Amino acid sequence: MQMARRHRIGDPDVFFDRLGLEIADLIREHGGILVRLHVLGDFPSVDYVAFWKDALDENEKLAVYGYTSRLPSRDGGCEIGDAIEALKDAYPDRFRIRWSSAKPRPDGASVVTSLPS
Repeated sequence: MQMARRHRIGDPDVFFDRLGLEIADLIREHGGILVRLHVLGDFPSVDYVAFWKDALDENEKLAVYGYTSRLPSRDGGCEIGDAIEALKDAYPDRFRIRWSSAKPRPDGASVVTSLPS
């Protein structure tokens, strides 16, 4: 991961506009793209989840995958997790975000906290 970069959202409008343009350019160039989200970090806000909903609504050749620790509120999470779950339900074939947690769960990836001896 030595080449990974962390991006901070300063002005959300500028960030979302620039990201939307980059997605559109890449789709035009390649005919479709698969985006791996959050090598470093997680979904910071409901607005950020809404950006990905809009991007998926506008670009049928866009698919997204990744992992999140933001669980739905019914599982002790928050409104960000609820928004992610709604987007997973709306786009089950193009928005493949897996839940990361120490406890095994459906559509989840278990976090290994220690190696067995």
